[in-house]
Amino acid sequence: MPTVDCGFPEVPAQDRRSLLAEVGPTVPVRIGFESGFDETESLNPDIPPDLFPALVDTGASANSIDADLAARLGLPGIDVDTAVSGSA
Repeated sequence: MPTVDCGFPEVPAQDRRSLLAEVGPTVPVRIGFESGFDETESLNPDIPPDLFPALVDTGASANSIDADLAARLGLPGIDVDTAVSGSA
């Protein structure tokens, strides 16, 4: 089974617990295009090859990115909705 490192390896061990509680479990991901994306369309987002922290939510029924990140990458809002915390 494939595995991936997650968490906060760059943070000192004594600080990881509080960061996990504050931010949640994350894994680095690269944002890219869907395999059927037509690059000839007028939409030309600026997607850098950077890795972004993604929250791991095993109970989630959808995927999303932060509105500020979408704007920074030049992505339009599609199916925009308000996230609701399960603990709220």
